[in-house]
Amino acid sequence: MTASTWNDKRWFWEEHNANVWAKERLTELVNQIHLDGWELSDFNFSSIQAARSIRKNREIRSFEIVFDCKFKFNEMEGKISFPDVSEDAAEWEAILSFTGKSNDKPASEKKPVRAEAEKVAIPAFRNAFAQWVKEFKELPSEAPAK
Repeated sequence: MTASTWNDKRWFWEEHNANVWAKERLTELVNQIHLDGWELSDFNFSSIQAARSIRKNREIRSFEIVFDCKFKFNEMEGKISFPDVSEDAAEWEAILSFTGKSNDKPASEKKPVRAEAEKVAIPAFRNAFAQWVKEFKELPSEAPAK
């Protein structure tokens, strides 16, 4: 990342916002997710913080993302949320909740949906996020982050 003219030795903390690029690329990646039997909609990044920073001539990339979407599967509907996709999170926790009439169904009817989500849907989102992280970390230092 090119430092500002005042920071010619790249010694002082300087942060460059990459939120626009992050949102565009993340949106592209999650829109590519198509799973048999699943209807995914209303992709929502309620928070995206992505930055490329320098300090003491070292580049630092940091990010924190909050994401959720709606789903329909086996006549059940609900929401899949990822409250903390960040470089600090050991594992990107996913929360599956049921909405509408699906919320009133017994646990025995929800269990197969949860199992399938853990097996198929949630890993698909984690893979999309992992792909984004790889691309973010590989962005050339001089590339504009928009």
